[in-house]
Amino acid sequence: GLNRYNGYDLESFFHDNNDVSSLSSNRIRCLFEDDQKRLWIGTDGYGLNSYSLKNDEITRYNTPLNFDIINDIKQNSNGEILIATSKGLLKINENNKKLTVEITQTPITGFNIKKIEILNNNNILFATERGIWIKRKNIYQLIKGSEYLKYNTIKQTKDGRVWIGGDLGLYEFKNDILIHKKDIFDKNILSITAGIENDLWLSTFEKGLLRFDLNNQKLS
Repeated sequence: GLNRYNGYDLESFFHDNNDVSSLSSNRIRCLFEDDQKRLWIGTDGYGLNSYSLKNDEITRYNTPLNFDIINDIKQNSNGEILIATSKGLLKINENNKKLTVEITQTPITGFNIKKIEILNNNNILFATERGIWIKRKNIYQLIKGSEYLKYNTIKQTKDGRVWIGGDLGLYEFKNDILIHKKDIFDKNILSITAGIENDLWLSTFEKGLLRFDLNNQKLS
């Protein structure tokens, strides 16, 4: 389920079969807060929810058939909510204050999109199980050398460097080139989070949690 901590007390939210205003599932895969004080909640096979931080209300949204495994949620520079699923990309459409979820037809429709990263220049990178894709304006392009490989996560650091994790370890994306840092780590990376000391935290399949120091390029 979902847990909220205000600094003093912990409040929990769970699925209730008899309450449509509850979570659609307790199996949560991702969270994202947008600029309207809504917390978007992606579940593992039970679609999309939002929690209003203003009104303390949970809303469920119908997702297209087979698009109910939600891996990641982001908001682009135009304010659009983008949703990465196991079958492609979705977006939130707002019409007369009513929110609906619709399929975004792209070259990565049908792909398992694991992560969305909106870069400082507003280009968008997608980590998929069939390569790394970049969207510039309305053009999607597969990054050369990434095809046939599975990628799980992307993180741009404050200095603008872009790091990618996948089944074969750590990569840096620089000048449209994917550089395999196999001398640093060549095992499956599940997620990357930026630290506060010019470092990255890597969650891995085989080696647990690792810290990557960007200053000396060493793991610990």
